[in-house]
Amino acid sequence: MSFLISFILTIVVMFSVLPIFLGLLKLLGIFAIVTERSARVYVMFGKVLGTLEEPGFYFLPAKLGLNALLVNWLGKCYVLDLRLDQEYRRSEAVNSEEGAPMGIGIWYEMFITDPIAYLFKNTDPRGSLRASVSNATVRCLSNMPLAEAQAKWVAEILSGQSGLPTRDKMLAEIQRHRAEIAARYTQSVRHTIQVDFFPYQRLLAKISRRGRRWAKRPL
Repeated sequence: MSFLISFILTIVVMFSVLPIFLGLLKLLGIFAIVTERSARVYVMFGKVLGTLEEPGFYFLPAKLGLNALLVNWLGKCYVLDLRLDQEYRRSEAVNSEEGAPMGIGIWYEMFITDPIAYLFKNTDPRGSLRASVSNATVRCLSNMPLAEAQAKWVAEILSGQSGLPTRDKMLAEIQRHRAEIAARYTQSVRHTIQVDFFPYQRLLAKISRRGRRWAKRPL
């Protein structure tokens, strides 16, 4: 009979009293348990007291000093997930080689390497990463070489290295180009005018070479 009573008391202590006792010790800041691929950042009065990034059992006063007894009451503990995370960007607008707008999907992965920087150096780290990925995608996949070639040609003109043809020649070229566009494209709201990537690049290079002969000519 005494064995049965002892067994029941042991079960009650293990499943009720012990969790309450451990929870009280944890609330008082005596210890903390860091799970796999997680981190804890302790902050009190605007100051970072310490970080725990390795999984395991920690005796907090040995890590934070006497502040461990106060941080749960006067401070805050940030628990961060360090696991690999993924995000999918749908319908990211870029231009094809022909200049036609198109939407693509972007899949990228991320994880936290610096918990303090993630919390306090950027108010929206995920939003900043999202914007950076979007910007890098547009720069790499859109027809940015055309914009760079145009900028280089304009810089040559402004610096005097290249020139322009006479006013009459430019007006005649504009009229010829408009006639080509009118013959090639129909009036449609579904399809806009597009630029042929490689022919346009060759045209800019040709104009740049001719411009060196036109340099210093009056318009």
